[in-house]
Amino acid sequence: MVGVEHPVLGTALAAAVVPRGPDLSVTALRAFLADRLARHEIPHRVLVVADLPRNRSGKVVKEELRAMIGKA
Repeated sequence: MVGVEHPVLGTALAAAVVPRGPDLSVTALRAFLADRLARHEIPHRVLVVADLPRNRSGKVVKEELRAMIGKA
């Protein structure tokens, strides 16, 4: 999860998800999270991706992740 720019809120929570199977939908993911998280903790934007951008040591590169979410 990362923070992305939002025109009203300033910053909003966004998540990039790598599904384990082909049956993942954003609606199903939001329903799953709604049962487990508080309303303000649920990501404003959700992007389903094949792979997360990683650097040479295997850490997620959040700047590239924000750019990916911003384009979607």
